[in-house]
Amino acid sequence: MRYASVLLVAAVMAPLTRAQQKVDFARDVRPILSNHCFKCHGPAKQEAGLRLDDRNIALKRQRIVPGDPAASKVLQRVLSTDSEERMPPPGAGEPLTSDQVATLRHWIAQGADYAPHWAFIRPQRVAPPTVKHATWNGHPIDRFIADRLEKAGLTPSPEADPATLIRRLSLDLTGLLPTPREVDDFVQRYTASNRRDAVYEELVD
Repeated sequence: MRYASVLLVAAVMAPLTRAQQKVDFARDVRPILSNHCFKCHGPAKQEAGLRLDDRNIALKRQRIVPGDPAASKVLQRVLSTDSEERMPPPGAGEPLTSDQVATLRHWIAQGADYAPHWAFIRPQRVAPPTVKHATWNGHPIDRFIADRLEKAGLTPSPEADPATLIRRLSLDLTGLLPTPREVDDFVQRYTASNRRDAVYEELVD
């Protein structure tokens, strides 16, 4: 846990390139469509018969062409500079940002897969990936973080010294710094023990 809590931030701060990353509909695409498109093309209202929350309807008449962003009319309308053609139209919402457009383009290029809301998807157990830094990670969660770091071209940071560990933990759990006595006691026990994980878990408890 001491690795995962610290390095999770590093993994998030180092996103993969678009070529490496699989666009997730629920995480990356649905928020864009919900904020910019569903008002006119969602479950409650379907202007021009277009409903973007339904893949079968969205794919009709080349509105979205899986694997071919350039041929997808939705993307053409989003990119249009003509006020009569641009989506969302003036007054109905702000134009999509360049990052949002890139996400839609990448999603369509990958096949424009849809997915139900995560709350309706049965959780599945995923085996921890095989990583190069096998000696570094001591917890299955660390292996997922190490895998993400490796794909981003990063290496894990070294383990923090015991004084830093107790400081981080105390701030995380209580919002307060540990007392000098608590630091000294933990450093002595942690340094002398050959079961440091157990000493750290006791501190957490």
